[in-house]
Amino acid sequence: MKSFVIAIFATVVLGSGVSAQDMTGSQMFRQNWTSAETASDGLGPIFNEASCHACHWFGGGARVRIRPDGEVAGAGVLLRHTFVDGKGDPHYGVQLQNKAVDGVEPEGVADLTALQAGDGLTRFLASVRFASGPGRTAGITMSLRAAPALDSTALVARVSAAAIINGADSQDKNDDGISGRVHLLQVPGEKPKIGRFNWKATAARVEDQVANALWFDMGLTSPAHPAPQGECPSRQYDCLEASGNQPPDLAVDFDETRIATLSDHVRSLAVPPTIPE
Repeated sequence: MKSFVIAIFATVVLGSGVSAQDMTGSQMFRQNWTSAETASDGLGPIFNEASCHACHWFGGGARVRIRPDGEVAGAGVLLRHTFVDGKGDPHYGVQLQNKAVDGVEPEGVADLTALQAGDGLTRFLASVRFASGPGRTAGITMSLRAAPALDSTALVARVSAAAIINGADSQDKNDDGISGRVHLLQVPGEKPKIGRFNWKATAARVEDQVANALWFDMGLTSPAHPAPQGECPSRQYDCLEASGNQPPDLAVDFDETRIATLSDHVRSLAVPPTIPE
């Protein structure tokens, strides 16, 4: 079985007069970031993709293609591994990063195969090959995640807290086939906030969603995630050593202004027109 290769579809070439700080939100979204040793930004040391655009093609979600032999290729699909308490694997963290900067081993690769089930649904079987470390830890739950479409982000952000609370129906008492509850996020020193974004509504604002994606998917730092090693757990020594080589005066890759600029671009992505039946 061949490796599942996630392709990078677009590269933005900036003119010599455009610095990283002067990028527009659209340029940030499409930019292929590099490691801190070769530019002012700090991709990695481990990561899944080098740009937002690679997983969210023109603001959309994951793109997968099933080949005739059942093998799956595409972009925007990754593997999460967590304990029941929500904590990540002690060696691999919360997310399996399949790419790394020079001198660092990626964590592993998930080879995907599509299976046609008897109920007419297509299911995906993931065969994980760990490139470093001890392999799967007992008690870890592994699950595939597909990048969501971002073109309705602004609409979700505008839904009032009252509407979300009033629409909660964890037991599907109105029998409409939809059940769900409000995820209240506990913030130290602040009132609980309603989660709206990410898997299981773990981010309250678009800015939180953007900062999480930058850090987990690309290893890019921000005030919310300032650790230069990205999602390198303490047992990945080569990853930690690589992050320690960054200049000591290097600020976070995305300060509050850049987070706001990129978030504004995400909010600007248009909702696609309704497709007639």
